[in-house]
Amino acid sequence: MPDREKELEWIIQYHAHLYYCLYTSELSDYEYDCYFDELRELNPNNTIFSRVGQGICKELHKNAD
Repeated sequence: MPDREKELEWIIQYHAHLYYCLYTSELSDYEYDCYFDELRELNPNNTIFSRVGQGICKELHKNAD
């Protein structure tokens, strides 16, 4: 996996955790969407795109271990 793809995954997971689990944010929705769109261009099949709805906090905590 290319470095930029890994970096984008980390950024997206970090900010998703802040938003969905801690109810805060450091990015605007637009900035988050830009990272998301860039990752989708690099790898449209990335597993990050299959995460939805409830359980996202549990999944993010599991991936942090």
